[in-house]
Amino acid sequence: MTEGILEGITRDTVLTLARDLGIKAVERPVDRSELYVADEVFICGTAAGLVPVVEIDHRPVGDGKPGPVYAQLNELYERVVRGREPRYRDWCTPVYRR
Repeated sequence: MTEGILEGITRDTVLTLARDLGIKAVERPVDRSELYVADEVFICGTAAGLVPVVEIDHRPVGDGKPGPVYAQLNELYERVVRGREPRYRDWCTPVYRR
């Protein structure tokens, strides 16, 4: 149940990495009011990777800074997509200059 979001490769990658890090992810509709009281929020997409959301409707999310879950996932994600994480190297296709 994804409530209209794209079920893309970046989303799947982030969910897999979260699981591998022991971070529990639950997929369900989220009410706007839940975002107002969240400790941290981030979004992901192919072009942007992971992006922290530090404010919603002019209200800070958590302490208004990227949180530790985002930091941990983003660090691993960046290593994976650059082929610098041996465990996931088979996810990447090398591109060579001519």
